[in-house]
Amino acid sequence: MRIRYATSRFAGSPLRSSRTSAKRERTPALPTGNRDNTQVRRIWMKSSPWLRMVGGALALGSFAVPLAGGCTNTMEQKECLQVREDAFELVNKAQHCNSDADCRQSDWPGCAKPLSIATYDKIKPMKESFTKGKCQEAKADCREPPEVYCKQGLCVHREKGTPEGAGNTPVDQIIIK
Repeated sequence: MRIRYATSRFAGSPLRSSRTSAKRERTPALPTGNRDNTQVRRIWMKSSPWLRMVGGALALGSFAVPLAGGCTNTMEQKECLQVREDAFELVNKAQHCNSDADCRQSDWPGCAKPLSIATYDKIKPMKESFTKGKCQEAKADCREPPEVYCKQGLCVHREKGTPEGAGNTPVDQIIIK
């Protein structure tokens, strides 16, 4: 197929400048016939589905290997410490409650402390990321925690051997010698 350019009526001169038309005349004509690679397509179409599946899997695998090689679940020590500090800040705040059902024992970080359910729900994902990140934590020497209950709107430990109201001795019964 040959490309023809529009020419003017006068003496067959091209409408464009003589330089561009000279360049166009030097370019070879486009090849005639079908330009797609029919041989490769015939081989591909005749290949078995099994071979095509294996070839596709190898192609996908070549992209997946570099991506999977760089992934690791371990967190840096600095990130581990930051997660643990954030959890301690939540644990050491006042734990508000309305009833005994709103309180529970903490299981992380450190030794057991009284927690509200709302705070426990905030700490739970922190603990999961801490353990998933394979962070190291020193084993604390903790005593057995007492029961947790709600007292005057705060979650507290019920100390063993101290009955409720034991510290409320009437003033007239206090004797100073």
